[in-house]
Amino acid sequence: MFWWKMKVTTPTLLLVFFFLSSCITLTYAIVPPQKIPITNSNEEVIGGRLDLCLPCIDFMNSELEKLIGIVSQIGVLDTCSHMCNLLNASTITTDACDTLCSLVGIDVFWKVFTRAGMNPIYACQLLTACPTSQHPSVSLSSVVVSPPFGSSGTKFTFTTTFNVTNATGAGESAYAVYFPSGTERYVSTQIFENYTPGRYSLDMYFQTENNRTFDIGVYPVVVSICAGQCNGGILLAQGEYSFNISSSSSSST
Repeated sequence: MFWWKMKVTTPTLLLVFFFLSSCITLTYAIVPPQKIPITNSNEEVIGGRLDLCLPCIDFMNSELEKLIGIVSQIGVLDTCSHMCNLLNASTITTDACDTLCSLVGIDVFWKVFTRAGMNPIYACQLLTACPTSQHPSVSLSSVVVSPPFGSSGTKFTFTTTFNVTNATGAGESAYAVYFPSGTERYVSTQIFENYTPGRYSLDMYFQTENNRTFDIGVYPVVVSICAGQCNGGILLAQGEYSFNISSSSSSST
């Protein structure tokens, strides 16, 4: 398991508790984060804490916009506790903020939230909670959709096989399913902490429903692996495939 190997400290436990207890609502579907162990033996990977990366991203998903607002309104802040208390949040959230701030100190912490294009993964990399790779490199071997044909209501599996030449640092794997109408798509992302050099196979799932949303036709699928968030990060590899919905499993009402 992921958590039992961590070095236990009080701030870490508080941040992990925040991670496990929070509920995040985003504009697209999120599957549970895949916990890929961090290995810093690759000299091109900088920073990263096995016990803090995913909890940091989870924290930033809920608090990033608030922290940006605090800095834009107040400017320079003098202590971690001062800035974190301005969140007007629960004790767990405030302590999680203070834990992350203490990694780099207040002078670095508040300046992170003045940068343009900030996102949760990037913020956690700047705070040294998540690893950053200087020269990430990934090549895609194959993308297989199973089954290739099905009726509405079928669960499709997208199996992506890829090779990592240089460690990736923290990032996302994602897929986008494009509906036959050409005007809609469904996007799902999965966070990873770091892929070290090697060969990997990743399964992601797409559950259709037996209703009018899933018309008969061809559904193109684009699978991406990114350093950082796919929306604004570095696209490392991308593959395309498709599946076909040929009938409804029962008559729609």
